[in-house]
Amino acid sequence: MHGNVWEWCHDQASLSYYKTSPTDDPPSAADVGQDYHRACRGGSFLRHAREIRSAKRAFWAPEKCFFDIGFRVAAEIREPGLPSAIPPAEQGQHALLFDGKNASVQTPVKLDVRKPFTVEAIITLPVIPDEPTFVISDLQTGGLGFGPTPEGKLQSSLNAGKNGRADHDGYKSVESRDDILMNTPIHVAATFDGQILTLFVNGKMQREQRHFDTTLNSPLTVMLGGNPNDNGLPSPSGMFSGAMREIRISNTVRYDAHFTPATRHETDEHTLALYHCDKNKGDQLTDHSGNNNHGQIVGAKWVTYNGSAIDNDSEVDASP
Repeated sequence: MHGNVWEWCHDQASLSYYKTSPTDDPPSAADVGQDYHRACRGGSFLRHAREIRSAKRAFWAPEKCFFDIGFRVAAEIREPGLPSAIPPAEQGQHALLFDGKNASVQTPVKLDVRKPFTVEAIITLPVIPDEPTFVISDLQTGGLGFGPTPEGKLQSSLNAGKNGRADHDGYKSVESRDDILMNTPIHVAATFDGQILTLFVNGKMQREQRHFDTTLNSPLTVMLGGNPNDNGLPSPSGMFSGAMREIRISNTVRYDAHFTPATRHETDEHTLALYHCDKNKGDQLTDHSGNNNHGQIVGAKWVTYNGSAIDNDSEVDASP
């Protein structure tokens, strides 16, 4: 939209940002302080006709106000059949509860991020984290990181072909448009087709990150609920707080458009690991893919599908 009044944007202004930003739907320029100028776009009724266009940009300090600056109200129109939350779990399904401090699951899965993949899980987030946290990650000098952010979004980061430890520009990230619903089970997924990293929340395609000329693998195996360090356990970072179930890691792109998430994932020839969280006892997270990528539970607690604690002496549900 353009004309009438300038559109106040939350994006921070930068004269040089668009020279290096992604072509499609670029995010805000880097945060350089709350007093930095904010972008205005589209021109106003006071401008010449040549300036009344969507690409027109200006910027002012956030505390300024003028009679030809305003904002536009927008409402999302959800496509028919696209759920805002996934259906509740079936009776007999359980979950693992992570405390955001020491709880994690170490798996033997080696994810090849040089080839197509999909990572996905059903999570329940009780609070917005204070720092980026990880649902699924092997983000050390390469690899993938995937989880909630302090802004209440979902974010995925992937090594872009540089040494992530020596070069802070070694990773490219993409963040969801939609906020993550609190205290509600949601399906989250990230896919990579070799060129484009895409996020999904509850089956709705969010944003994409492009321009991956090459990617680097992590030397570590995948961790659930945190990001492993160079020595593996017991010193991970970015610890996830919340419940997790139906975790699936695949070596193919499973989603390329909006979809309706399943309440229970299935295994096939592309499944590297599948964790239903059916077992409700012990320190092993069973892999149902047939690849024996069983995870070692460290500190995470078994809970029922609705979040209540499970007595360790309770009967084990051994459903496949």
